[in-house]
Amino acid sequence: MQILRVVACWPLQALIACGRSFIGGVLAGSLLASSAAVAQLPSIEITAIAPTAVQRGSEIEWQVVAGTRTEEIRSLRFSDPAINAAPLTQPPLPFSEEPRVAAGHFRVQVPETIEPGRCEVRAVGRHGISNPRILRIVDRPCLALATVSHDFAHPTPFPADQLLMAQVTPAAIDYFQLQVEPGTPQQIRLTAQGIDSRMIGQLRLLDAAGNTVRESRGADGTDPTLQVPA
Repeated sequence: MQILRVVACWPLQALIACGRSFIGGVLAGSLLASSAAVAQLPSIEITAIAPTAVQRGSEIEWQVVAGTRTEEIRSLRFSDPAINAAPLTQPPLPFSEEPRVAAGHFRVQVPETIEPGRCEVRAVGRHGISNPRILRIVDRPCLALATVSHDFAHPTPFPADQLLMAQVTPAAIDYFQLQVEPGTPQQIRLTAQGIDSRMIGQLRLLDAAGNTVRESRGADGTDPTLQVPA
């Protein structure tokens, strides 16, 4: 068994998956017009969700992590209507028997019949309907990491055939350890821009001595992928 280490460099949230087939200005100007004026009503904007991927055939707790005017979100709309979401509730207030809705927190059910791929999700509330965010539907277990190692000597374990989800540290280097059986090719893919992140990531494969075996760099509109030699 060969032990390799994966280095991921990124500035936002990302997905990393490992497996045999898939492996986390101002424009200034002036305008002369009549006395008529246009006003824009406040609207919901979602900037971060969690988790960003879910295995089909599973049920998860899902939440809006960041955005504007998200305090009164009551429902979700998915581009695939087969996905169901029910709001989570909190205990009722004193002198009340009605449970309170936990705004932005839902229990999401993804049927087994849905094909893996990208799905758009929007939030609906008092201020209307939000912008879309991307939710990845995958066919493998998803593991959310609370922390990721930045130490080469103590890398984060990287299970094969799983998808890891992590909130990355700006301008930091994250280290993962991958065990590879001889003769078994693997592929590692970092998904960032594929889930609406602005991150341009890098992947580097190191041996036990810290020597670079392979490297892949992302670009605008492209996420990096590494082929692990058999």
